Amino acid sequence: GLQYLELEAVNPNPNPLESAQLTGTWRLVYTTSDSILGVSRARPFRPRPKILQSINAETLTAKNEEWVLMGLLKNQVRAELEPRGDGRTVD
Repeated sequence: GLQYLELEAVNPNPNPLESAQLTGTWRLVYTTSDSILGVSRARPFRPRPKILQSINAETLTAKNEEWVLMGLLKNQVRAELEPRGDGRTVD
């Protein structure tokens, strides 16, 4: 569903990308992103047991790290974040 919209609505920080509290490394517990979940990959190459996301709100950059093959191999991808017009989330 669209529970994330409800969660965004009660966020005490109206512009999360401007908050120093966002900067850090987070364990990604929930995502709707098929590419992050690796749904098109063979099961051994899907991320397990965890996915970490490092966000730097000051430089608007992010890095995802994942482990595959039962934790034997680490992949990572870097991205530049672009705020949406409302300043609340990124695309």
